[in-house]
Amino acid sequence: MTHSEFFSALRAGQIEKCYLFEGEEEFTKQAALKALREKIAGGD
Repeated sequence: MTHSEFFSALRAGQIEKCYLFEGEEEFTKQAALKALREKIAGGD
């Protein structure tokens, strides 16, 4: 799954049971983790 596909699925409310964020782009991994946390926890 690309980062674009991840963010699209997250916006659509499609959350998988497990994710592995890997690669060289730390900013993208941190942004994905933050977006996932906000979606699951509902913000702060």
